[in-house]
Order: sequence, then structure tokens, then C-alpha cells
Amino acid sequence: MFKLYLIRKNKVYPRKQSKKLQRVRWMSYKINLKFRQSSRMKKSFIISYLLMSMINLFKIRATTDHLLQQARKIVPTISAVVTTNSNLAIDYYLQLPNQNLSVFQGRIITVQGVPGLLALKSKTGLRDFIFIKCIGVGGFSRVYLVKKKQSSRFYAMKIIDKKIIIEKKIENIIENERNILAVTQHPFLNKLEYALECPNHLIFITEFCAGGDLLYYLQKYHVFTETQARFYIIEFILGLIYLHQLDIIYRDIKPENILIDITGHIQIADFGLAKPTRNEYAYSFCGSPEYMAPEMLTNQGHNQQLDHYCLGVLLYELVVGQPPFYSEDINKIYENIILKEVEFPKNNTLSNEIKDLIVRLLDKDQKSRIGHQGGLLEILDHKWFESVDLIKFLYRKVNPPFQPDVFKPPALSKEYKDGDLDLIRRLLDRNVQGTTMFQNFYYDQSVELDIRLEQQKFLKFYHQLIEQQNSKMQRRQKIKFMRKSRLV
Repeated sequence: MFKLYLIRKNKVYPRKQSKKLQRVRWMSYKINLKFRQSSRMKKSFIISYLLMSMINLFKIRATTDHLLQQARKIVPTISAVVTTNSNLAIDYYLQLPNQNLSVFQGRIITVQGVPGLLALKSKTGLRDFIFIKCIGVGGFSRVYLVKKKQSSRFYAMKIIDKKIIIEKKIENIIENERNILAVTQHPFLNKLEYALECPNHLIFITEFCAGGDLLYYLQKYHVFTETQARFYIIEFILGLIYLHQLDIIYRDIKPENILIDITGHIQIADFGLAKPTRNEYAYSFCGSPEYMAPEMLTNQGHNQQLDHYCLGVLLYELVVGQPPFYSEDINKIYENIILKEVEFPKNNTLSNEIKDLIVRLLDKDQKSRIGHQGGLLEILDHKWFESVDLIKFLYRKVNPPFQPDVFKPPALSKEYKDGDLDLIRRLLDRNVQGTTMFQNFYYDQSVELDIRLEQQKFLKFYHQLIEQQNSKMQRRQKIKFMRKSRLV
């Protein structure tokens, strides 16, 4: 057994003598690490990581990566560091890359190393994961929080029954979602890690977002301020620009599809309704009633302008508290979307800029709707965004309005138990037989080198596009400031 103590100069936490002293450098600050070995546990070790108030006192920006590096100096073969009491929330946080450990200030966290496991087989399968609990139930799927045995990383596993896929005739939707997830890589898009086909089920394994979704915060706070709404809209637009540059219409904008990670930033999820299109119109009837665009309801055909309209619905809901044409009667919702003009609540405190943006986004005519000429970049030119630094948003340098509780994250509070044991048993049963639904459905992000290279190339182009737009916005802001200065 090993115990690790942090010391600074002649001050030791805790005050005990050490048998072995090792000096290391974290960031630009020197820290001494003391290790005390016990013969009780030879194959494992325990580290008492005492943060207390030292994070502020020593100005250390220690991260989860640093913790793993220091642990590997004791036992090089470990694959992860986890809590000794199996604290789910902390274990999840410790497996995230490069996360600041200052969140544990004032706490004592006792952790142990997980022995590294050799990857003996070429493909990842269900037996490589530990099922923890069911965190979501949809119309034709269940979502589980799972942990990969080899790395101790946490993921969200979406399980879809093939029988339901056949009954609802949604084979194209499932295959489409898999293919879109496989080619996308963006900080504001939920990332696909694995796609598996089992005898009777299809599996998507994606990043797990412990912060819940935007609907959770909207229900909690009822309405957002313009500043709060602007944060989420900008991050969403940055993710949507990426999709539109790939000629993909998202078509499923709504708060519950905007996940929140543990740092408070967004991840756009659920690409089942997304559609690749190259300047042609689509004619599918899909999406949530409150978020349907007029052109979809009237079957005029739709393109990326549909996402612009839905963006206006989202912005309205964030600052008002409900969608603009809401009614308990679905047919009435459709009628309002087609015939009624958007109205704002009486005595609202919304700025003229945001109201103008919403009205222009909700224009019923695609050809006069904002974004018709220049897409989402044209929308970013609107006055409501004039003080925004897109680069800071893109690199996640802007503090989120709401910070999820690391120790009690919203997504970990959910659990659905009905039918769990039976489903997991059938999934892991080697004797279960079924038919193959798709060719080449399997996907492993870590080995798809060609796809990753293409993703990196496109991401480089995308960053250049955002930098150009940001420079344009900054120049406009500078000119406006200079004009004001002259007037003064």
C-alpha cells in the first residue's frame, strides 16, 4: 500500500516522516512527494490525495492527468485512478482528461490504482463494459451509464431493439445516425466512441455528459437572462456551423438534445433526424411539434434554413420559458406556426436586439429569413452578437452560466430499473442468435485512423472559417468604438 503526501518547503501534509522522497515539478511550481510503502497490498496501492486548501495556498493547477502521471511513478502498469469507496461522481470526474483538481479543495480524496488490462482481442464488445445503471428511456431505446473495464472511462450506451427498428421502419434513421456520428468531431458535438451490432440489438456508445441537458436547467430556472441564453446559443451555433459545412441539416433542435458536460459546456446529441444534403430540398415530416418550421408543415421542402427557424424557437423558449406557438393541442400548434406571427409576453424586459433577431429567425418565408444568403455566419453578424469573441467560445474559454455539481451531477441522479436485469442478461448471453441488420456497422473511434485524419483536416478548415468571422466581428466592433469616441 502506498500513501502520497504533498509538501511545500518544510511544511508537510500530514506531518509524518517518509521513507522515500521524490521531487517532481508540476506546472512551474516545485512540490515534494512522499511515499510510504506497506506490504499488505502488493498488487494495488492506495493514494491519499490531500488537497485541503493547498490549491489556493500553493497556486497549483494540478489536473487529473497530473494525478495519473504521479500515480504511475509509483506503479507504472496502472490504467486509471479511482476512489477506494467507489464514489461514482468522483470516479467519473477523475477519468476525464485534464480536469482541474481544485474542485476537491477542502476535501480528502482516497484513491487506488486500477491494474492495466491487456487488449487481447481486436474488437471491442459488450463484455468489455460494466453496466452501472439505466439513465434514460426513450421511445425505442434505453440508455445506460457504463464503464469500460480496460480504461475505467465512463460512457453513455444507447441500446436499440432490432424488432422495434423493423416495426417502425427506421433502419435508414439508425444507419444515418451512425454514419453522421462517425464522421463528426467537434467540441460541441456528442462524440461517438463505439458502434456495435448484437444479435437482437444495435448499440451506440458515446461520451457521457454528467451535467444533464439544457431542459433540466430551463425547468429549474424557468427562464434565462439574455447573457445566459447568448452563451448557449453561440456554442450551439458553433456546433451547427460545423454540421452545415458538412452539408448536414440537424432537424432536431430542442433543449433536451443539448447535453451539458461536467464543465457546463454543451454537446449537441441525437442525430437520428439529421440529414446529409447538398443544396437539394428534403421533404421528410419529422421533429418535435413545437419546433417544426412552416415549410415542413406545408411540405414545401426544406434545407438548412429549417435549422435557422428552429434556432429562433430555441432562443425564444430560453428567454420566455416556452416555445413561441405553444398549445396543448398539437393541431393548434401547427396552425399557429403557419398562420400566427410571433408575439412576446407583455411587460417583458427583452432588448430590441434579441426581439429583432427572434422575429427574423422565425420569418415564415425561407427566402427572407435571416441566414438565407450567408447562413449561420450571417446570423452571427446580427447586433445581438456584436460584443462576442467567437474564438474564446470555440476554445471553451468563456465561463458557463451554470456549473454542474461535480459531487452530485444531474445526469447521475436518474435511474430506471424496470426490465434492466432481463435486458442486460439477454445482451450478454453468448447463446442468443439473431440476424445481421447492417454491413460494417461496427465502429471504434480509436482505430479509425483514416476517418480521424479527415476529421482533423476539416476541423482545421472550420477553425479558419470561425477565425475569419471573428476577425470581421472584432473589426466592426472596433470601428463602432472609434466612432463613439469621436462623438465624445
